[in-house]
Amino acid sequence: MGDPLECEHPNSENGDTLQQTTTGLATYRQSTNTSEFTDGWNHWALTRGGLVAWSGSDAPAPSAEPPTTAPSAQQPAAPAGLQCIDLGGGACLNSAADLADTVSLLAHTSAAAPLLRTAARAGYSLKFGDLPLDVLGLFRPSRKDVTVSSFLQAYPTIDRAPVIAHELQHVSDWIGHGALLDTTPGCLATETNAFTTESATWLELGGGHLKPPTNDLEREFNMISQAISTDPGGFASRLTVVYHDQCAAG
Repeated sequence: MGDPLECEHPNSENGDTLQQTTTGLATYRQSTNTSEFTDGWNHWALTRGGLVAWSGSDAPAPSAEPPTTAPSAQQPAAPAGLQCIDLGGGACLNSAADLADTVSLLAHTSAAAPLLRTAARAGYSLKFGDLPLDVLGLFRPSRKDVTVSSFLQAYPTIDRAPVIAHELQHVSDWIGHGALLDTTPGCLATETNAFTTESATWLELGGGHLKPPTNDLEREFNMISQAISTDPGGFASRLTVVYHDQCAAG
């Protein structure tokens, strides 16, 4: 549910209790004795029958019971060429079919699963696309999408996962801090966060150990992970040099 942005307070019109958080709105509905939360599209409620979730732009009327199940008719349709991958908890990520296996793999990691849900609830989609040779992934908040280089289509699923986790961290940072990422400190901070998440994902998928690399990309993951674990300050300093021009432009 995120962190509170305000104290909970009553709605004088119906007696409900409301509280804005960093990810949505928490509500206690007095008329139905129900606690609810919504991010604006996805909804969750604790009912007499247990936890239920549904999707749609509108919540039930204040005096109405939440639905007992998540009606499929209220699920948003995935854009053409994408499929909606259920992440649990009412979150559904629109992804290209050829990235579905990578999404499923990431959904079972502690490092990336929360980032997947954050991106899904914010309406981001995931797909392959043509990018510059030195760019493996790209997120665009204006279009709410994450693009993975088509170059990675020939790589194993496990190799695409850290790249996507890297971009998902950027998405999460953007949702949480917005324009601050356009400043030099913000730009450098999100790059540090992204590489840290990339490394954590790679290590988790390897069972906590760096596996012998089978290609240049895996060799790069190993080098990054070793640098972060042995000298995180030095790694952050090197990022300052590598991303000097990119972050200065922000």
